[in-house]
Amino acid sequence: MKIVFKTKRYVVIDDLLPKDQFDNLWLHFQNESYVSPHVTQSGWQKVWRLNDGDCLGSPSYILSKKPFNNYMDAASSYMLAAAKYTEDVSGKKDIDWKEATFRSYIYPAGSKLSWHNDAGSYQAAFTYYAHPFWQSTWGGELLVLAESGDIPDTAKTAPHLDHRWEDEYVSKIGVGEWIFPKPNRLVIMSGGVYHSINRIDSSAGDNCRCSIVGFLLK
Repeated sequence: MKIVFKTKRYVVIDDLLPKDQFDNLWLHFQNESYVSPHVTQSGWQKVWRLNDGDCLGSPSYILSKKPFNNYMDAASSYMLAAAKYTEDVSGKKDIDWKEATFRSYIYPAGSKLSWHNDAGSYQAAFTYYAHPFWQSTWGGELLVLAESGDIPDTAKTAPHLDHRWEDEYVSKIGVGEWIFPKPNRLVIMSGGVYHSINRIDSSAGDNCRCSIVGFLLK
């Protein structure tokens, strides 16, 4: 486990799991149960826009109900251990956050996740890359917008079908950073940071962007 890049808003940690545990996680990640997270019993989950393409999500795992008796036990333990070294980004347990959730996601070619911020009840977010390899031409980068101030009130009027407010917000400064989805890499990001997932390129073929996403809940 090594910190390779750090800002006041996010930190990038490589080689999170030992190789044998990473290989074991990849095996069990593939055998997880997956469904489309876009539409659930409560309706359209609007963090996924209608043109984001199809991705798949596993059931959610809640820290307080651990052990899960599967691959998520080790993955969540390593992710939370990393957060202890980055509390200026992730916050402190029992002070800034009380609970955590974890969920696996598969993004195939053609899919992406539109601009959004994990704010509100979220103290911080994890993204851990579980795929065994990833080529530089395949897309799937985590895009992070430079600080642009508060999201305008106009976003509340029609935030998911009318994107004009978002065009203005993103282009106001129009710069940011990107993070490559390197295998066995963990990204910890503070809540409220505006970010997106770049679309997976068709050249990825049947290779998928596979990640475990976690949230620390206030």
